Amino acid sequence: MVDPPSPIERKTIDDMTIDQLDAAIAQRRQRRLVAFQVYQEAVESKKRATDERLRAQLEKQIEMLVKEFARVDKMLDQVDARITKIAGVRLELEDYV
Repeated sequence: MVDPPSPIERKTIDDMTIDQLDAAIAQRRQRRLVAFQVYQEAVESKKRATDERLRAQLEKQIEMLVKEFARVDKMLDQVDARITKIAGVRLELEDYV
């Protein structure tokens, strides 16, 4: 089990092992899944809403969340690619040591 970084004394990427980086990414993915469940619930609530004003507010919030999901997904993809590159370079370094 890998200890997550402390909120007070956060580890930098330089201080993390690959396993710790993977654990940090997994935690973020889990938070993204929870947010997606909230999104699904909001969509269902919108379908049941009878007050047009509240329905419009919910629609706006859902649209904003969809845009934020797209940004988060793109960033997670970039982080995954970077971690893969870092792991490759670390393996090459170990070959030279």
